[in-house]
Amino acid sequence: EIPEYILKKYSKNPKIKFYELMSQENLFKKIFTMSDIFVYPGYRDSFGFSILESMSFGIPIVTVNGFSRKELIENDKTGFVLDFNRIISRTEMRRHSEEIVKKIVDKTEILIKDKKLREKMSKNCIELIKNGKFSIKERNKKLGKIYEEALK
Repeated sequence: EIPEYILKKYSKNPKIKFYELMSQENLFKKIFTMSDIFVYPGYRDSFGFSILESMSFGIPIVTVNGFSRKELIENDKTGFVLDFNRIISRTEMRRHSEEIVKKIVDKTEILIKDKKLREKMSKNCIELIKNGKFSIKERNKKLGKIYEEALK
């Protein structure tokens, strides 16, 4: 749910659109197909499936360092991971929120202004999903090794 104070503050801004919870199908059809940049300010999720889903649509990511961010995103290649040399706590996030938001805005602005970089990152995202460490081919290789070891 979107907090009421956020809706009151920003809902009259025509440049900001809020969406209620929606199915994955609608998310893919309505949001990902019309998006150029995926800004993910969250920092405490366990893996980041939404990041991989965005990348599968060729959408570069801007995010803060979290549990799996550096494993998912190649910094400056498929997006930007704002690194604080460690995973930051909720308290630190609140204490430094203005600084963190500014860094997110700065990196997002780079992608907005630099269409060539955005397109290059987009291609890199798709390539990583199709043929990289998160591809079905790589997953099947790893599963094959696991099954072979289990049968020994």
